[in-house]
Amino acid sequence: MIIGSVWFSLTTLFIVLILMIFLCYKGCSPIWVFIGAAIILALCNGYPVLNILLGNFLDGAAGFWKNLMFKALTALIFASFFSASGAAKAVSGLLEKIVMLLTKGDKTSAVAKGYAMSTISVFAMVMCLLGIDSSCAPFIFIPICFSLFKNLDIPRNYIPGVIIGGVAIAAVAPGSPIFVNTLCCMIFGTKPSSALVPGIIGAAAMLCLTVWYLMRQGKKITEKGLHYEEPEKRGSGGGMGGGFSLLFPEPYVKPVNPILAFIPLIVLFVVYNFVGLGLELSNVIAIAVCFILFWKNIFTLENRKFSFKTTGNALNTSVSSWAPTILLFGCSAGLATVVKLTPAYDVIVQFFTNMAQSVGGIFSVAMCSVFSGFLVGNATQSMYFTSDIFMKNLEAFNLTAPMLHRITTFACAILDTAPFAPSVCVQTALVGLKLKDTYRHIFVTSVLVPAVGLILCCLLCGFFPRLA
Repeated sequence: MIIGSVWFSLTTLFIVLILMIFLCYKGCSPIWVFIGAAIILALCNGYPVLNILLGNFLDGAAGFWKNLMFKALTALIFASFFSASGAAKAVSGLLEKIVMLLTKGDKTSAVAKGYAMSTISVFAMVMCLLGIDSSCAPFIFIPICFSLFKNLDIPRNYIPGVIIGGVAIAAVAPGSPIFVNTLCCMIFGTKPSSALVPGIIGAAAMLCLTVWYLMRQGKKITEKGLHYEEPEKRGSGGGMGGGFSLLFPEPYVKPVNPILAFIPLIVLFVVYNFVGLGLELSNVIAIAVCFILFWKNIFTLENRKFSFKTTGNALNTSVSSWAPTILLFGCSAGLATVVKLTPAYDVIVQFFTNMAQSVGGIFSVAMCSVFSGFLVGNATQSMYFTSDIFMKNLEAFNLTAPMLHRITTFACAILDTAPFAPSVCVQTALVGLKLKDTYRHIFVTSVLVPAVGLILCCLLCGFFPRLA
């Protein structure tokens, strides 16, 4: 029979991946795309569809929901209150002052726009290196971007690429507390600073290229006469079917002191990284700090009476965005589980195993991690995929665990931001746009730039293995 054969399974898998990219790019809801892809794979591999959807697919989704559900909810609530209180606008104002100092007060120039985008990207990188979890990063930085980009008249379609670029640099840097780096420690039994020199050089190259690209884009924005446009209050950006409620309402009352505005972020960093509390509880404490510091803004005074309007709006918008976010990430994990059932998956594993034996371990690790990140649209699954192949035979492949760790962090950062990747879809939706509006800049900062860092890291590990 053709159905269920290895070559038919491989062909179907690649066609499904291409179809997923096309549909997401055209604005279809990625939730339906993931479910539809799972159904097609089940049918084409001769599996009972209902058993796959109600069994394997939901098992994979449930595992992800268990880990992410309340992390995402508390992160969204914190981001919403951080914006509604005026703190996000205050941080944005401080960053704008830095840009004005660099450009001598000319906020309309191409250089000012380039500096503004570069400042946000570097700020996102630094905050993530200091301990802001990557799952929270978009929700914290997007409201800051809204205010800064509006004041400097920069189009919204740059926001996801700017943020993802900064987070990507932090993710690959040695010693980073971001989940990608810490998960590698768990999987490969290594230290966060593994392959220190190749990692630092690769991350530095990524930073330079990101800043260079954003400075060039500042010039293009001015030349083409592009402008900031206000988003709709409720968006269907990213093809999410209108399920997202854009966060970040403007504060009702007086501005917040920018020094005070950083306190909730500092508390989140300290509680999560040094006190050792979980991310969920750390977010709750940061929310409480927002209430204590900015209660006059959060509890709006109307006709000399306290109103819970701002509080209610913040809670409603965060929950409205939380549900489709969780559903999307769960469906992605569910599809990854279905992919692993197919004969195509076993063939791919064997292919990379043979490549490692014939071509060399370093090149094979890079290719395997890049491809698996694209295959499942998820860095976590990409790492497990790579570990299954290479960890058992490190010596045979002329590899060490630190090499494997650092190369994997660079490689899985490249194509886990494919057009159907949940992180890409969520950020695009939250800025009220569609994938075709934002993905060009995401592709540069999260695919091309990390690819350069990966090549440098591989060359250093290959020619100077003692550095790793």
